[in-house]
Amino acid sequence: MLSRVYTLRYMFKPIYYLNDRAMRIGLARPTQLNDRNIAMKKRIFGLSSMLFVASGYAGTMGPIMEEPTHDSYLGVFGGGGTLSKTSLTQLGSAYFPDTAGGPLGVNASGHSNSQSEAIVGGQAGHYFSSVTLPRLTQWSLQPGTELEGYYIGQNSLTASDLNNPTPRVPEHDFLVNLPMSAGVGLINAVASFNHAGFVRWHPYVAGGIGAAVLSVSHATSTQLSPAEPGINHFNANTSASATAFASQAKAGLSFDWTSHWSIFGEYRYLYLAPTDYVFGSAVYAVGVHPETSSWNVKLSSQSYNLGVAGIRYTF
Repeated sequence: MLSRVYTLRYMFKPIYYLNDRAMRIGLARPTQLNDRNIAMKKRIFGLSSMLFVASGYAGTMGPIMEEPTHDSYLGVFGGGGTLSKTSLTQLGSAYFPDTAGGPLGVNASGHSNSQSEAIVGGQAGHYFSSVTLPRLTQWSLQPGTELEGYYIGQNSLTASDLNNPTPRVPEHDFLVNLPMSAGVGLINAVASFNHAGFVRWHPYVAGGIGAAVLSVSHATSTQLSPAEPGINHFNANTSASATAFASQAKAGLSFDWTSHWSIFGEYRYLYLAPTDYVFGSAVYAVGVHPETSSWNVKLSSQSYNLGVAGIRYTF
């Protein structure tokens, strides 16, 4: 502050010197010089005040940074996670002859084991103008929309405790194995949070809805009790597919590597609605196994907990 006062003092010193010289050689009267001095001092004082305020603002707030104009992005990602236990039911009939008690209805139910999953996918999105959060002036919220698609790699969904309660046999159990993959497509609403002090870090949350196509190939259904080794009850057609409603929620953190490239990591929860699959009947030679109906397999909703990492290009 003192340095600025001395600066103003020395800024006015040349004016006093010039006025004194003008009066000595008769070029100006004291009253004229006094009016000119007042006007000159006002101009200099106004300019110096502006510089003083500007320097104080820059010292406290720091440099002003422009917001980037590129808000659309493309990204790719990969990762993995787990599929939680899922309820499974196998429905159908085995056409035993009347001498063996007639047709046997099967309504076997149980649970699959939890299993690990791998995913890979891509996304395209756009952010809109940011909004400063009330009472959190250092934070701003930037909403956006995002289209996302990913593939969940094939893994075997296995249920080993499917039980069909029936008075015909003491115990009627099945082992069902469903090698399954899924393609998921969603539209997400995204909220990115930006902090003035950490301009390269961006925490975000998102949620979306869409659809999934689930495909099963080389499915097997083996009767464990009474044991029927070598018999696959789906052998006429071991493939099936279904479409399900999908929704997800995710939270992550992105880091601006450069002005266009960023990396990110996130957790996501994926929900898939219940699905039905129809597999072929058991077709074997007479005396090997009785003929059956086609088989309907029902899966309850599926819950995935996934972690992914990826890279984005912003333009």
